[in-house]
Amino acid sequence: MERLDFLQFMPRTGIGLLIARQLETEGLAPQRTIVLDGVEAIVECVRAGIGFTALPKPDLVRYIRDEAVLRPMPTPLYRDLVLITLTGSAADRAVPELSGLLG
Repeated sequence: MERLDFLQFMPRTGIGLLIARQLETEGLAPQRTIVLDGVEAIVECVRAGIGFTALPKPDLVRYIRDEAVLRPMPTPLYRDLVLITLTGSAADRAVPELSGLLG
């Protein structure tokens, strides 16, 4: 299989590190990594045939059209989300409602 360039979003962020580790674990290490700081730029590079990317599906669905193929990672990636509020704030008083949004 030809090794393609990997279009990576902000490798020092939580999701960037998670994706890089997953690619290595799955044996999908790219020939070269091109780091970009915007999803829109990454999508345009994919459209131009420059390489491939791995990003959260909601980010890609927002920008990708019919010309790209979305495939799940061989092993799904998950992140833990937590709700943080300032004690006594309006957000703190709305924790029950906000928690419901997180599932």
